[in-house]
Amino acid sequence: AAQSSVYLYHSLLAYERSDRHSGVMGPVAAVLSKDEMIELANYYASLRPPKITSFPAGADVEAVERGRQIA
Repeated sequence: AAQSSVYLYHSLLAYERSDRHSGVMGPVAAVLSKDEMIELANYYASLRPPKITSFPAGADVEAVERGRQIA
């Protein structure tokens, strides 16, 4: 979520070509057609990240808020 479909598609291509390494994603990308990669990239790009409503104990809430402002 929160990545563009172009970025996600090129990531899948990189996994397929072993330009980007992952023991999980490499074999998965290797069996996908280009159309399936496009479809997956479009789907995941359409997802919105969940809104965080609470933080784990000990989290630096001020740092999280600064990060939100930067993003």
